[in-house]
Parts: sequence; structure tokens; C-alpha cells
Amino acid sequence: MAVVASALLFGTLAVYGTYAQRERLTIVTLLSLRFLIAAVVLWAVVVVRGQLRWPGVRRVAQLGTLGLLFVGQSACYFLSLRSVPAAVTSILLYVYPIVVVLLGWLLFRERLSLRSAGALLVATFGVVLVVGVTPSGRLDVGGVAWGIGAGLLYAMYIVVGKRVLNDVTPLLSMAAVLTTAAATLLAYGAITGSIRSFVAAGWLTVFGAALLPTVLGATLFLFGLSRIGPTRASILSTLEPVATGVLASMLLAERISATRAVGGGCVLVAAALVATGTEVRRDASLRVAH
Repeated sequence: MAVVASALLFGTLAVYGTYAQRERLTIVTLLSLRFLIAAVVLWAVVVVRGQLRWPGVRRVAQLGTLGLLFVGQSACYFLSLRSVPAAVTSILLYVYPIVVVLLGWLLFRERLSLRSAGALLVATFGVVLVVGVTPSGRLDVGGVAWGIGAGLLYAMYIVVGKRVLNDVTPLLSMAAVLTTAAATLLAYGAITGSIRSFVAAGWLTVFGAALLPTVLGATLFLFGLSRIGPTRASILSTLEPVATGVLASMLLAERISATRAVGGGCVLVAAALVATGTEVRRDASLRVAH
């Protein structure tokens, strides 16, 4: 139940991103405040659990690199939400498990099994159905590109993270990554003037995005991961785009066509195939809300 609950909470993030537009929250404003609040809460949890320790200069630099990748991924995700339906952006993000396998094969000569190759084909077919063979006139091309970019950067985050964070606890790594992300965006916002005032209702969106998917969702996922293992946890986490679609339909009056629903199903089936056919323990423990 913890992993299912985390998937539902992760699914709210796209809705918060859409609400942010209505409340005049710039992407930099929303993300910098979201990451800052979440980082403070997670550091408090790390201290209470007695997991606070200095990981060394090398690990700090590696965590900083992960933080920068996470900034890029989150920015792409929220940029996509500005012009593409929330359900579609969530589906496009879920190409990341397949890209993780592909990057491992291309960059690290990891074995590409028949199952993984099949998952790649199924995912590609699914994305074509979701986007349309010619996106122009159907979905905003830029929004689609940002959504796919979010999936690619999240895959890079996973690939790098599982190779450098063998001795850092998930909560500590999450806190460090979010701290780097917050510092980066606050500095960028100060330099460019992109952190701006917003309507009072925007604080509900900021705290909602920071606490529900980013802190509670990720914590519940880690709790569930320790109970049911990485394979089942990764499969159950594919409920996230489904949750996004349902919430977007209820709260944002979005509708998704039958063709796109089938395409989304293909992407999620491919993600589940990857989860059951590869070693996903480190991949799963790196999961953070987008």
C-alpha cells in the first residue's frame, strides 16, 4: 500500500504544475521554493534518524552533479506542462526506465536482453501513439520535446546515481540532491530576476508540491521498497501516470483520447517489463518526485 500511495502522490505533481500557471508562479519560483522546503524537511528527517554524516568531498561533488541533472529534468517536466496535457507529460516521462537500459547498453556495455529489447520496441510504439506520427496540429511540438527531455534527463540521473552512490543512504542522497537543486535555482533566479511574486493561493501549490509528492511520496516509496523489494515496487510505481490522468480529468477537465490511452498503456507495460527483467535495486532507491 505504501508504494501505491506514493504513486498516487507522485501523480499530483503534474496537477500542481498546471495550477502554478494559473497562480502566476514562474517555473523557477515554484521549483526553487519546492526544493528548498522539501530539503529542509528531509534534512530534519535525516538528523532525527541519525543518518547525518559527511560523505567526503568526492561524494559531495557527485551529489552536486546529480542535483544539476535533477534541476534540468524538473525544468523540462514543468516546461512540458505549460503546453501539453498533464497526463501526456507524465506518460512521456515514463520512457526513462527504457532509456536507463539503453544507456547502460550503449555506454557501459551492459547486456541488452531480449526482454529489454522488446520493451524498447513497445515503448517506442507507445510514444508514437501518444504523440502522433506528426505532432504538429495535435500536440505542441515544444511541449512534447520538453516531456521527452525530462525522461532522458531522469534516465541520466538514474544511470549516474546508481554508479556513484553505493554507500550513501537514500534519504541523505535525496536531501543533498534537493539542496543542490534549490541552491542552483535560487542563484539562477536571483541573477535573472525570474523569482517573482505570485497570488496568495500559490503558497498552497508550493507547499503541496513540496510536501506531498516530493517528501511524503518519496518517503513512502522507500518504506514500501524495503518491504516488498525493488521489482514489485518499480512495477507498482507505474501507477503514477494513471493517477495523473485520473486527477487531470477530475481537477483540470483534461481528456485523453483512446489512442493516447493505448499508447500510454504500452509505455507502462514496457516499464514493467524492464522492472521484471533487470537489476533495479539501486535504480529504485534513487527515485525522487520529478
